[in-house]
Amino acid sequence: METQEYLLQRVDNQINWYNSNSKFNRYCYITTKVILTVIAAIIPALTAYMDNSTFVKITIGVLSVFTAILANVSGIFNFKDNWAQYRNMCELLLSEKFLYITGAGKYDKEDTKEKLFVDTIESYLQDENKKWAQKLNSVKNSEQK
Repeated sequence: METQEYLLQRVDNQINWYNSNSKFNRYCYITTKVILTVIAAIIPALTAYMDNSTFVKITIGVLSVFTAILANVSGIFNFKDNWAQYRNMCELLLSEKFLYITGAGKYDKEDTKEKLFVDTIESYLQDENKKWAQKLNSVKNSEQK
């Protein structure tokens, strides 16, 4: 495989994947936090009107249940951690790509730069896969206890 083909098929593909998943997790994290904040502010305000209103009591109950569900879903999917991890990996891959393209840093020697680039990128991706495997194993182990 030629280096240009590797850049397009492997590196750019991974950069795009990490970028889009980072954006998605950022959106989910911020959205859930905003919704939880708004509900947390509304519930105490509604309690002032609950003495004579069944509707307000039901509304408070529904909002409380929705808050619990949303908080747990956010915790299960780890939107904040995923956002940070994906953004970090995307920026790391972009940095290596630009160092390679410009021949800067460790890529200043023409005779070894292609091999070094591929080795570096694949090392990053393998490390990322190991982190995910460890994370899944720790979740699995905690669920079995």
